[in-house]
Amino acid sequence: MDLNRCCKTGSKKCGLALFFFTLVGAAPLLWGCQRPDPGAGGPVLRQDVAQALADAEASQQSVLLFFHAPWCSACGALTKTLADPKVLKTLRRAQTMVVQVEVGTDLAARVPLPPALMPQALGVSGLPTLVYLSGPPWAPSGARLSGYVGPQRLIEWLKSAR
Repeated sequence: MDLNRCCKTGSKKCGLALFFFTLVGAAPLLWGCQRPDPGAGGPVLRQDVAQALADAEASQQSVLLFFHAPWCSACGALTKTLADPKVLKTLRRAQTMVVQVEVGTDLAARVPLPPALMPQALGVSGLPTLVYLSGPPWAPSGARLSGYVGPQRLIEWLKSAR
């Protein structure tokens, strides 16, 4: 089953599948998948980095790189914060796309990030880390946030990061 496609259609079969995955502890956001808010332009969280950067460039959006790992509990908590309705509203207003980058030993082989956007080049030393990119050409704006924060603190940071 293509979870990304079924999330967009909202079928009952998809709803049951997502309910099952949620029951076993795997939130739909792990797949970069969420039900779109009507009129909000679709999902904000993305995992395909190359496609997300191309889409952001075409739609003149900023990009927020979200470096995380599946074993990181603070990363999971920040994923929930990014799904908060107030945070999503702020991201949409700021025309900012969140791109999830799973950090691991084989990151360069799995994720086609330009060398300037690799975690080491951006100074990512802990997880989770958010790096705000302006562009294109994609360059860090200097705004970086490491560690877990709640929705209100994240909204304040996003407003100051632009």
